[in-house]
Amino acid sequence: MGRANVCLKRGYVILTCLTGVTSALLLAATLFGHGYFAKAEEIDEMLPGITQLYVFGITALLLSFLGVYGASKEKKWALTVFASGMTLIGLILFVETMTAIPGRKEAVDLMRQEHLAMLPLSQAQDSSKAELSNIQANLDCCGVENGYEDWGYDIPESCVCSEDSTNECVPAPMNSSLSVATTGEHIKIHKQPCLPILIILVKMVIDIILAVLMVLTLIWIVSAVLSIAILCQLKQKVEVPPVAYSAEAKSGNYTTLRDASENA
Repeated sequence: MGRANVCLKRGYVILTCLTGVTSALLLAATLFGHGYFAKAEEIDEMLPGITQLYVFGITALLLSFLGVYGASKEKKWALTVFASGMTLIGLILFVETMTAIPGRKEAVDLMRQEHLAMLPLSQAQDSSKAELSNIQANLDCCGVENGYEDWGYDIPESCVCSEDSTNECVPAPMNSSLSVATTGEHIKIHKQPCLPILIILVKMVIDIILAVLMVLTLIWIVSAVLSIAILCQLKQKVEVPPVAYSAEAKSGNYTTLRDASENA
């Protein structure tokens, strides 16, 4: 059996350890998302995707341990299982990522439709108003599409600008519930609607997720390729030079070596 190149083995071990770390981070993020959606009572819709991430993360983590063991002990079966598993997971994740790219626009359109369905806000459900008020307070915006005008007369306090507001503020309309404060000063509210900000954030989050999935796919595929390279080196036969025996060696014809001091 041949021997694996030391530099190749070290690079493979480092990359496999990185694979294990990314798999552990993926599991941690999946666990956090599981708890978040369960708390938000949206777990039924997200459960299939969360289950798939659990399977990917756990499988990749176990394969990483197996891959490091196979490289350190030069076990062919462990390297074979690692290469096969990582190649399969990498290809599945690549297909899933490519499939998710066209869904980026669909996700944005769906979010836009859900928020536009709240209009007019005067007739929206209390839960929708509370959700929008929370968004307004966190993103320094007001209204859905047309700014504070979407609220009509009853503009909520979540639209009021604070001292650390980053977006543009305008005086509240005179015919609104927030026109004048108790101090007699005009109250300023956020001018920018929330829907454009939400669209930007959703696109950014989707792009980050797709980029992370592509990096994971690349790392897992490259680690599988390095594993195959080590397997090929281990399967190479080592050429042992033949040992030649001479007649003089067999008869014991040797010359005794003496120090120069003995000859003097």
